[in-house]
Amino acid sequence: MKRLSGDIVERIYKSILSFLGQLNLDETYKSVVEEAVKLVDAEYGSLVLKVNDEFVKIYSAEPGATESQTGKKADNHQVFTKNQAIIANVSETLDTKPELKKAGNRSIMHIPLTYRSKTIGVLTVNSKKYQDFGPKEKNILNLFGSIASLAIRKAQLNDETEKALKSRDMFIAMAAHEFKTPLTTIHGYAQLLLSKTRGGDSLTHSWAVDLNNEIKRLTSLTKELLEIDTIKTGELNYNFKEANLKDILDKSAKDIKFGYPQKKIIISSKLNINQSIVCDIDKLSEVFTNVIENAAKYSPESNEIRITLSEKNSSLRVVVTDKGIGIPEGDLEKIFDGYYRSRNHNREGLGLGLFLSKNILDKHLGKFNIRSKINRGTSVEILLPKHKKN
Repeated sequence: MKRLSGDIVERIYKSILSFLGQLNLDETYKSVVEEAVKLVDAEYGSLVLKVNDEFVKIYSAEPGATESQTGKKADNHQVFTKNQAIIANVSETLDTKPELKKAGNRSIMHIPLTYRSKTIGVLTVNSKKYQDFGPKEKNILNLFGSIASLAIRKAQLNDETEKALKSRDMFIAMAAHEFKTPLTTIHGYAQLLLSKTRGGDSLTHSWAVDLNNEIKRLTSLTKELLEIDTIKTGELNYNFKEANLKDILDKSAKDIKFGYPQKKIIISSKLNINQSIVCDIDKLSEVFTNVIENAAKYSPESNEIRITLSEKNSSLRVVVTDKGIGIPEGDLEKIFDGYYRSRNHNREGLGLGLFLSKNILDKHLGKFNIRSKINRGTSVEILLPKHKKN
């Protein structure tokens, strides 16, 4: 049919653009059928996929048709076997399918859907015109089927990935909640053990200190898992109030100093001593603690960690600088992704710290800027809006 040879390249190109869009599985099925109908100037079509050795009608644009029904096996099996487009005129099938003539159909096109040399389904297009296709036109239909198959497999893989991620997140959230109660009990007994051994045998007390540190780390990891869940569900609550920025930063540095007593942390400020900010104190403290702890983790014991506070345009500026192992250039754009860890960072942790910090900073209308060079250190700039007093 000449209709397929003239503007076929343009038609298939438009179909590809349609398939490349961010479509979910149902939208992809619908788009594949609609594009096939447009391609051959037909009326409607349907999509059948082979699922567990059965032909299942996944989508149909046929008037009055329902989806997810078992398709007719004979036609589909023939297309599966030959892996070639088949064109049938209704006059040839009147005895077996009188309903087609009643609906005004004159031709039926069965297009194989092939992925990696394997037929995964059949695209059927019904036309009220006689379609007398030759080998060239059938090859064009086969080409369209291959492109449509790629779109379907892409959507199926995306759907499977999305379901797997949801299952993972649900498991992590449930596990984190289950960890909370026993960790609270263990932490209480560890604290009691620590107080009982203080002033006694130095080795026993050292073990108690190590035990407490490990429990704190487990508690911190569990807290991260719980917060990652609340961020995704939009349930993380914020309590904004006026506070002194340097006081928050001093407390965060003090907490890190306790866990890394060998580190030298130097804070210098060019801000007014009473410079305030409107924030959620606990969550902003978590941002500072996260950044300072990263600097402590990934820099040599002898190197200083410098923290400076200043003003920059209409923002308050906090810069944390270390001389540590640095971050590869290719990783800088990914460090705020959940569960992402840099290739050269082999320390403990789940890679959630900066993801959580960025979400918290976004809520404060703040911004991260990070510069880093391998084996030369990292500089993290945190910008926060100034609090304008009435």
